[in-house]
Amino acid sequence: MASMALTSSCSLGFSPLRSRSVKRHLTAAASTSSVRSAPPRPRRLKSSSAISTSSSRFLSPLPALSPRSRSPSLTVKAEATAAASPGAPSSPPAKPWQGAAMKPLLASIATGVILWFVPVPSGVSRNAWQLLAIFLATIVGIITQPLPLGAVALLGLGAAVLTKTLTFSAAFSAFGDPIPWLIALAFFFARGFIKTGLGNRIAYQFVKLFGSSSLGLGYSLVFSEALLAPAIPSVSARAGGIFLPLVKSLCVACGSNVGDGTENKLGSWLMLTCFQTSVISSSMFLTAMAANPLSANLAYNAIKQTIGWTDWAKAAIVPGFISLLVVPLLLYIIYPPTVKSSPDAPKLATERLEKMGPMSTNEKIMAGTLLLTVGLWIFGSVLNVDAVTAAILGLSVLLITGVVTWKECLSEAVAWDTLTWFAALIAMAGYLNKYGLISWFSQTVVKFVGGLGLSWQLSFGILVLLYFYSHYFFASGAAHIGAMFTAFLSVASALGTPPYLGAMVLAFLSNLMGGLTHYGIGSAPVFYGANYVPLAQWWGYGFLISIVNIIIWLGVGGVWWKFIGFCRCLDFGDLLTSSCFPLNQTRFSISAAMAEEEDPFASEGKRTAPICILFEDARQVFKFDDLGREVAQIAFPAALALTADPIASLIDTAFIGRIGPVELAAVGVSIALFNQVSRIAIFPLVSVTTSFVAEEDTVSPEGPEVSPENKELIPQKESSDSALKFSSFDSEKLEQMTTRRHIPSASTALVMGSILGLVQAILLIAGAKPLLNFMGVGYDSLMLTPAQRYLTLRSLGAPAVLLSLAMQGVFRGLKDTKTPLYATRDATNIILDPIFIFVFHLGVSGAAIAHVISQYLISVILFWRLMDQIDLVPPSIKHLQFGRFLKNGFLLLMRVIAVTFCVTLAASMAAHLGPTPMAAFQVCLQVWLAASLLADGLAVAGQAILASAFARKDYSKAAATASRVLQLGLVLGLILAAVLGVGLRVGAKLFTKDVNVLHVISIGIPFVSATQPINTLAFVFDGVNFGASDFAYSAYSMVAVALISILCLFILSSSYGFIGIWVALTIYMSLRALAGFWRIGTGTGPWNFLWR
Repeated sequence: MASMALTSSCSLGFSPLRSRSVKRHLTAAASTSSVRSAPPRPRRLKSSSAISTSSSRFLSPLPALSPRSRSPSLTVKAEATAAASPGAPSSPPAKPWQGAAMKPLLASIATGVILWFVPVPSGVSRNAWQLLAIFLATIVGIITQPLPLGAVALLGLGAAVLTKTLTFSAAFSAFGDPIPWLIALAFFFARGFIKTGLGNRIAYQFVKLFGSSSLGLGYSLVFSEALLAPAIPSVSARAGGIFLPLVKSLCVACGSNVGDGTENKLGSWLMLTCFQTSVISSSMFLTAMAANPLSANLAYNAIKQTIGWTDWAKAAIVPGFISLLVVPLLLYIIYPPTVKSSPDAPKLATERLEKMGPMSTNEKIMAGTLLLTVGLWIFGSVLNVDAVTAAILGLSVLLITGVVTWKECLSEAVAWDTLTWFAALIAMAGYLNKYGLISWFSQTVVKFVGGLGLSWQLSFGILVLLYFYSHYFFASGAAHIGAMFTAFLSVASALGTPPYLGAMVLAFLSNLMGGLTHYGIGSAPVFYGANYVPLAQWWGYGFLISIVNIIIWLGVGGVWWKFIGFCRCLDFGDLLTSSCFPLNQTRFSISAAMAEEEDPFASEGKRTAPICILFEDARQVFKFDDLGREVAQIAFPAALALTADPIASLIDTAFIGRIGPVELAAVGVSIALFNQVSRIAIFPLVSVTTSFVAEEDTVSPEGPEVSPENKELIPQKESSDSALKFSSFDSEKLEQMTTRRHIPSASTALVMGSILGLVQAILLIAGAKPLLNFMGVGYDSLMLTPAQRYLTLRSLGAPAVLLSLAMQGVFRGLKDTKTPLYATRDATNIILDPIFIFVFHLGVSGAAIAHVISQYLISVILFWRLMDQIDLVPPSIKHLQFGRFLKNGFLLLMRVIAVTFCVTLAASMAAHLGPTPMAAFQVCLQVWLAASLLADGLAVAGQAILASAFARKDYSKAAATASRVLQLGLVLGLILAAVLGVGLRVGAKLFTKDVNVLHVISIGIPFVSATQPINTLAFVFDGVNFGASDFAYSAYSMVAVALISILCLFILSSSYGFIGIWVALTIYMSLRALAGFWRIGTGTGPWNFLWR
């Protein structure tokens, strides 16, 4: 008899960055054999291996984002023992047990049996208690997994039917619920993403832009999802239908696959991060989750106070933003990816995109289907199409076109397994509520907490924790809210908690608690079903993140709510003027600025469609009547003043173009970055300042319709008696002093403009390199040094830029656009540019210095002229309108971030194409924006006149003004199209002499020219809606426009390069104009009076 033991090991080394196929280098070592006396044993072979392979059928995975070991190796150990006896018959190996794991199964059964025989508490029905026992046994089975999840859930339903606890129809009722089907459909969409290669293409685009580090890649996905949150009210559709396919493609592209030991490279951390942050983003907006309006409805029924869209967003934005920053970083520390950085990944992603070539037909069908589905998810409430219907329509398109086959859908085992267990849990949790167990639990908690005699703060803290962690027993956020929200809010209010604060906190937590389990919210089963994170870790990290979220939202959030006034134990009605939720409808709407006034034309007989306003009195478009003169007096100076900064940038561009194409491209990126940051910082401030100053300047104390709120905002004149005390003043000074006014909004605007300018300067100077890198200027690019130098110096003028723009907003509100024009006549920039650039040989630094000097001179001139008209020193800090500015400015900030990101992203895409396309794009973009801003002069005129008209309730003038400026805008657009179509072909040589750059510019000229009518209408529609104080609609609609446009930019730029970028920008401006047209044309919100 003999026995032999063989042990071998092999090490497979490969270069993760360059080779598509893994080169294996095998080394083996054999152990010596020993002979011992032993009975005959059958042969058995044991092997363990860890071999990383890619499942992608298109391209090999991107290199592992640089692990700690530079030369990763793969070690395989095989151990075999064999024993044979001559002539001894070999017995077949025993078949392994294919059934359930017995210990976990017995633990699950024991849980149910023990609870089954526990005496039923008073007030609970026998059926409810039996169902609780079965439900908890099922949960234990799902955690311990004696069988796959779907099988465990099916056993639970079977037990409920067998014991007559539930009828068959009740047990399987949730299979008709839309949420489980929406989750399954998300898996089918993911199959289409991966099969067509569109997922890989988008994944490589993300890696190209953000892939130098795992953390950067994660944050890009987190904030992209948060940007979608206000527009898509289904977290299952948003996180599962859109981002899960993308995240899976990213994991595969980076070599992190399920089942081969590479899950922890990137996939585990990325999946858990995207899931947990989708829960946070659902908490930040009223429309980010389907159950949020239910919370608002129940809050109104309980405390008779409305939670509006604006108030929800304003209260949640600070703790939500902090959570979005903290949670990915915390998971990165405690559950880190093994791969953390890959400097070469963006370069390799670019190579992979080039190898993929243009989009295939199936990719285009998949992209179009996604756009269709997302569009229906965004506008479904208007079209009466729910989320699951939209997803079914999208899948139908994929099936009909053959992009996805039904056989492939049937093979998605995870989808059907998830559908089974999630529907089972929804059914059992729903009947726990119907049988009265949840109401009994709520009442018991209420009695317990109420009897403790604690302060309202401690009592509310206990209620919050009980409400939050009771979600372990729910498989639906809506079910939890419907069962417990009202009871907990009522007792919190009775114990002294400010009712509005209590309602908001419970509403926020109703989303955050979804991160506890893999079934607590619609996005959980989808991300868990990807199988990157084990169940125990999912629950463990879910509990840990829940603690962090509670600390952030109740700690930092509490301070923020105190600051904005939500924590005052007072009547909160005065805080709810910006929006409301129509509680008898399933859709929400923004009001306040959109509030419907009594129809002033009700008695005038026949009513006409609001769309007619666009064509009303079209023959009088050039008539120089009173309205025409008022528009001209405001629009012409405003247009010239608005174009001052773009013209200064054009002058910089023209002079720098003489230095070289690299410098021109570098300055182009810097200007785009500086302008977009400035726009984000100041545009909301300027817009609300114009409207608020116009309103305050219009309302007079003697007016018959002054509301108590507006009385505080009425401009006050200084007392002439107090002025007479200063006898040393001459009569002219005395006259000026008696006519200077206190306008609170003007003082507030200047304070906020100064603060924002300093913040912008610090941000751009400190973060110049990473920001430029984000814009596509790599650390090894020739553009980096001149771009950083120009941006750093130009940023020193940021306080002057933002302060001068804030003052322009004040002057616009006063209908004085001539003063800003006088200030912008400053020709310092034109004079100093050639001196600093060519005489002193300072290059791009000279251009930046000249620009900064010019901006400070402009701000000094404006400040001096403004002091002659307004007393800028408020009587006290209380007179500053910070709350009013923040409330409305936040809406426009969200709008500006979403919309201007499109232009910044377009510049970034152009920068990735190289110096020549970027230089051409810079010239085209600056001309495009400078020409379009001429239309903004009309927008300013419309805003100022309309704000005054609405303040006086002069609806006839409001309608006439809107009609006139829109018609003038269309005419202006046609003129600009003709002028630029001819003039830019000749004038391009003013900016550069480089033949290659001029050739690319010629490609962009048709787009710059043809879009002018669209651009002018879009700008004028913005001004008209701002004049009506319709800030909420403007923000909400523009976010939707930006989301679609960003997707178009990614797809078109990757397929068609420079032309694709301009096609996407054309789509962006067209959608923007359409959004403005829709509001007025349908006569909704503040324009309802047009139904006359």
